[in-house]
Amino acid sequence: MIRNIPSISDLATRVLELARETAILRPRGLGPLGIPSVYLSRLQKTGRLDRIGRGLYTLASAEVTECRSQKEDRHFLLFGLGSSQ
Repeated sequence: MIRNIPSISDLATRVLELARETAILRPRGLGPLGIPSVYLSRLQKTGRLDRIGRGLYTLASAEVTECRSQKEDRHFLLFGLGSSQ
C-alpha cells in the first residue's frame, strides 16, 4: 500500500500555520501531528521562527503581546528556567 507522504514544503508550511495559531510552538506538540521536530530548528535557521527559550519557538514576525508574554512567563516558571525578561 502506498501512503500519501507530505512534501517537505507542506510540513514546513504546516509548522508555520501552527505557529500563527498557537503563538508558541514546542517540539512535543508536533509529534502527534506527524511532523518531525527538526522542522523547528530548520525554520529557525532560515529566520522564519525565533527560538525564545529551550523548546520554545514563535514566528519571527510575531509581535510580543501581553498574552504571549504571559505564556512565556508561565512556561519559564513551570520549568524553573527563571523569567523571560
